[in-house]
Amino acid sequence: MPNWIVRPAQVEDKEAVERCLAASYSQLLQEDYSPDTLDQSLPALTTARPDLLECPTWYVVLHPETGHVVGCGGWTRHVPNKPENTKQPHLRHFATDPRYARQGIGRAVWERTWEDICREVGPQTRLEVFSTVTAVPFYESLGFTTIECMEMCLGASAPIEFPCVLMERMP
Repeated sequence: MPNWIVRPAQVEDKEAVERCLAASYSQLLQEDYSPDTLDQSLPALTTARPDLLECPTWYVVLHPETGHVVGCGGWTRHVPNKPENTKQPHLRHFATDPRYARQGIGRAVWERTWEDICREVGPQTRLEVFSTVTAVPFYESLGFTTIECMEMCLGASAPIEFPCVLMERMP
């Protein structure tokens, strides 16, 4: 398995992150979401969020030989679609380039994320993530359990209800 390079994202990574998100979500979500749901949701899902690109706890994964972005993800204390911050860490926008799926990219982001959470908040903290249906097994492998299946509102101008799974990891 390659020695993935995980570093904080930067605003300059926007286009590369969006390519990674588009490749990941358009291919890897096909098995669990209808074409209509993906057509409506992908524009919102594949847009790199400026607040994450500027966040020191949200990362890109670089291929060690090419330097290309092949994954992303991290955490914040901001819960998506909520105006306020919380004390509780929330995992955010994990994705893997499908050409490198199942090669440890998600795990590399998780390890960096967990290291940061332990240092900044402590290991005895509850974590949450809004997972795609597709990513539930990945998060279960990290010790997360399902709280509820729900729909998240995506997009501002024409809101779309996107099926997801709220999951938690208890200390």
